[in-house]
Amino acid sequence: MKAFWTVQEVDILRKMVEAGKSVNDIRMVLTARSNNAIRCKVNDIGMVFRGTPEIDFEAFKQIMQTAR
Repeated sequence: MKAFWTVQEVDILRKMVEAGKSVNDIRMVLTARSNNAIRCKVNDIGMVFRGTPEIDFEAFKQIMQTAR
């Protein structure tokens, strides 16, 4: 059964997304929600995550070298 989001949860979610926090950061605060539930709710309320993506540049370089 799908649990409804409380007004307080949505308020916290909005503030954290606006502050550029990641799904994992939000999950640490909204402990009853899964990462997927958080992503879906962000989409449902018309917001977009704008945080800096985590990129492993060393892994990228290694993969690109072996792709030749």
